[in-house]
Amino acid sequence: MKDIVETLIDDMQVRIEESRKKLECQIMVLDELKSLVNHQPANSKQSETSNSTSVDLSSLDLPREEDKRILIDDVRDIVNLFGSQEFRVAHVEKLLSDKGQLPKGKTPRARISQALKNLTEEDVILRTYKGRGKDPHRYKLIDSKDIKNEVPPPIER
Repeated sequence: MKDIVETLIDDMQVRIEESRKKLECQIMVLDELKSLVNHQPANSKQSETSNSTSVDLSSLDLPREEDKRILIDDVRDIVNLFGSQEFRVAHVEKLLSDKGQLPKGKTPRARISQALKNLTEEDVILRTYKGRGKDPHRYKLIDSKDIKNEVPPPIER
């Protein structure tokens, strides 16, 4: 009797597993069909898009690139506020947090520092002092009136 019940249990488990696999396949097909319906414009005809080899890009609703602001854009705006004053990462971090634009995560200063490095490479700002250890780097805006006519100071090591 015990052997018969165990055999029935094993058969039932196999059937359930087969049914589960069939159901998962059906769910995947349903999801794929839904995604096809959602990505196709409501007024377009299937035959027109299948015969056409090119797509009119102006008819696509994509977000404009200039609407996306990233950290370096916010840092660039803040750097312009400093004018001819020397500043550090801590100054930029304070103004970003005051404006509510501080990057999320554990290390916002590292991200701000990377943005300042990129601005240095773009010749927007100049690193006037190379810090070491707890002594931070210092930067200055290149476009300010005081710096345009000056020779950049040497970087201290």
